Amino acid sequence: MLMLSFDGWVDGISATLVLFISAILGIYMITQSIKTNARLLKYCGYLFITGGLMFLGVFYDFIVVLSTGDNANNIHGIVGLLSYVWPPITLLLSMYVVTELVNTKYKFLLMIIYFLLTISLYVILFIDPWGSLIFINPESPGDSLIDFQSNFLSLAGILLLIMALSYLIFIGTGLLFKSFSSEGILRKKIRTFAIGQYLLNIFSMIEGWTTPGMTIILIRAGLLFSFWLLYLALREEPEKPVKIPLEKEIKVEGDLFRITKRPDIITEEEVSFHKEKKICLVCKGNAVKFTYICPECDALYCQNCAQALIEIENVCWVCDSQIDDSKPFTPYKKEMKESKPIIKEDNLSEKLKK
Repeated sequence: MLMLSFDGWVDGISATLVLFISAILGIYMITQSIKTNARLLKYCGYLFITGGLMFLGVFYDFIVVLSTGDNANNIHGIVGLLSYVWPPITLLLSMYVVTELVNTKYKFLLMIIYFLLTISLYVILFIDPWGSLIFINPESPGDSLIDFQSNFLSLAGILLLIMALSYLIFIGTGLLFKSFSSEGILRKKIRTFAIGQYLLNIFSMIEGWTTPGMTIILIRAGLLFSFWLLYLALREEPEKPVKIPLEKEIKVEGDLFRITKRPDIITEEEVSFHKEKKICLVCKGNAVKFTYICPECDALYCQNCAQALIEIENVCWVCDSQIDDSKPFTPYKKEMKESKPIIKEDNLSEKLKK
């Protein structure tokens, strides 16, 4: 039985780490989405999993070599196909998440285009895997892993490149612009999410034409770093509350995809303070440019949060008066709890829409 070369071990172990770490993070995020009823968080979990599955072909060949001393049977290009069926799905999921966050009016058209590109890519890839991918077998079977790269001169390679590059352009003009128009912790989280998406796609493209070696460690470490940035953008993290003289202190927790929870008590002092300082009662962000002021109690909301409240319950947090008379409303029922009331930032994708 021949032993794997050093490059073979590096290739196999790094691919295994990316595969399992992304799967663990993805499953964790899906579990959290079920607990919090955050729909897009679930899709981000799927995105993590499919991003890691791009290394399934390398992992498969690695396990076969360790088990048999010989490389996997690649007569039908199965090693390459196991990896290259996942990038289109990852891009499709990424585009869906970003279009929901940005809330572009062209999101349906973009999703249709990307879906058709994905179907076309699959048809070409399965009909002609040897023309779509470049395979480099090891000189001695079992000495290293089968190397495969995208043939960017083929139709499948061109389609994949178009999807990846157009997605990067869309992030630059969409998600980053959204971060500039946001305030506080949301701005930081959206920017972190955008940078993570950039790095994920850039390192994935570099991976597609890089041969195994020491440089592969840096590339796959970059992929893991991009997963970490995405996780940081999506996890809950505390933000210091606004220092105001309240009867009960309000704690604010930041989470890009959590549903807003209304506090049980809002004092008159708090309402007056937020109105005087032009601060939104919900997100604590700047509410100078676009505001909604409740005609009954003078509570101040930014445009995003007012729209979010209309979609959730359509009542003012302070006086329970109806915000939009043209839509149904659900009066708020207070929950008796001993703990301090909590405000949780809204699900950007579904509630905070411009």
